[in-house]
Amino acid sequence: MDQNIAGIILAGGQSRRMGGGDKTLLVLGGRSLLDHVVARLVP
Repeated sequence: MDQNIAGIILAGGQSRRMGGGDKTLLVLGGRSLLDHVVARLVP
């Protein structure tokens, strides 16, 4: 059975402890933080 699942990724705030800037674009291990989160959501 195919199902579509919607999700919301919360990454708000001023990111002071992470060096400032957009948290979703922060590079960690060669990939953006957003890429890491999306990879965890994919079945």
